[in-house]
Amino acid sequence: MALSGGLYLKPGALVVLGAPPTDGVTGVGTMPRGTLYVGLDGNLYINRGTKASPLWYTKGTATGVVQ
Repeated sequence: MALSGGLYLKPGALVVLGAPPTDGVTGVGTMPRGTLYVGLDGNLYINRGTKASPLWYTKGTATGVVQ
């Protein structure tokens, strides 16, 4: 794992920035389990589903406040 900006990332981890993701739609076929997604709403999302069927979990906010 590599330390980058306070986040531990596995080699090959994807970090994406965009509109808040939608379960089963955003990233289908391209974003594997564990992908990090920073929504323009300031939340950090993690794909806990699969590449074929992403399920986005809100981890916290961009300011580091864990919800």
